[in-house]
Amino acid sequence: MLAANVGAVIMPFMLFYQASATAEKSITAKSLWAVRLETGIGAIVSELIMIAILISAIGVKTSSMNFAVPRVLSQGLASVAGSFAPYIFGIGLIAASFIALIVISLGSSWGVVEALGWGRKNTFKVYLLESIPAVVIPLLPFNLINLVLSLMVLQIAVLIGPAVILGLISSNKKLMGDHSLGGFNRLIYWTLLGLIVGTGIASMVFLIRNH
Repeated sequence: MLAANVGAVIMPFMLFYQASATAEKSITAKSLWAVRLETGIGAIVSELIMIAILISAIGVKTSSMNFAVPRVLSQGLASVAGSFAPYIFGIGLIAASFIALIVISLGSSWGVVEALGWGRKNTFKVYLLESIPAVVIPLLPFNLINLVLSLMVLQIAVLIGPAVILGLISSNKKLMGDHSLGGFNRLIYWTLLGLIVGTGIASMVFLIRNH
C-alpha cells in the first residue's frame, strides 16, 4: 500500500508533460517563478484534499475494514456524511475516475505524439484511443483493485529511468546554465528519488516473498 500510494502520486509521464507544456508556453527565465509557483500551489492543494479525506475517515477501525469492498470502504466517510456516506463515496469515485481519465490519458497522449512526431493536432485522437481500454477493462472478470495496486507499484519501476535522466539533465551546467540544479536542491532531489525507488524495490521484494 505504501508503494502504491507513492506510485499513484508520482506518475512518470507527467515529467515529460510538464517539461513539454512549459516549453510550449514559451516560458522565459524571467517568468520561471510563475511556473514554480503554479506547480507548488497545485501540489499543496492536492495534498490538502488528500489530508481532508484522511481526517474525515478518522475513527474507522482499519482492522475490521476490507478496503477491497467499496461499500465497506465507503463507511470511512460515515463520520461526516452519516447514512449518505455510500452515495457520496460513489459520486467521489465517479468524479475521480473522470479526472484520472483526463489527466492520465491526455498527459500520456501528449507525450506519445511528441515522441513519435505526429504533431500536436493528433493528441486528441490518441487520447480517445487510450480511453478505450479504460472502458473495456472494468467489464472484464478481473480483481480490479489488485490490478490497480500492482500497476501503481510498477509505476515506481517505470519512474526510475526518466527520473535519473531528468536529474542528470537538470544538474548539467552546460545544458541548464544558471538554472542547473546544484547544492542543497540537488541533494534533496537525489535523496527523495532514492527513497522513492527504495520504497518500490522493498515493496516488490515483499510481494515476491509473499507469493
